[in-house]
Amino acid sequence: MDHSNLEKYKIYFNDDESKKEFSICCKELQIAKAGSELIAEFDIHLITPENIHTIYRTVAIVQDNFGLCSSVNDTQAMKLYLNKN
Repeated sequence: MDHSNLEKYKIYFNDDESKKEFSICCKELQIAKAGSELIAEFDIHLITPENIHTIYRTVAIVQDNFGLCSSVNDTQAMKLYLNKN
């Protein structure tokens, strides 16, 4: 598989081809009663120019080590962006 030109690849999150980012809001930490850590599971979809579709199950540990969620409004978000560069 040639990775030299990633612009030819289609990459997105969780079965939604328009979703190019994954975000966790402070409110989600509060709802999960996760304190300063939340384990988020999501899928990253990759479709090659040859139309080979691969799904990568991904786990991210989201941590609020500095207590930012306790000092901002509950819609403050931490985002993971897909960057092809």
